[in-house]
Amino acid sequence: MCFSPDLNPIENIWGMMMLEWDGRQEATRQALSAHVTEVWQTWVNRGEMVRRLVESMPRRLHAVIDAQGGHTKY
Repeated sequence: MCFSPDLNPIENIWGMMMLEWDGRQEATRQALSAHVTEVWQTWVNRGEMVRRLVESMPRRLHAVIDAQGGHTKY
């Protein structure tokens, strides 16, 4: 069984979310939670991007197989 993050589109979403993270220092747990929710909500509204990532799964699978479980461009 392969546990490669290359096969998990959420890894790409987390990475892109981190690029949007504004780096502010939330003083409370509630403020941090609100900020995480705010950034996540921008991705919920980007259904097209998420759909494309999910649709890339066959290409991801073939890339991992071709790389014999090694690293891929994903």
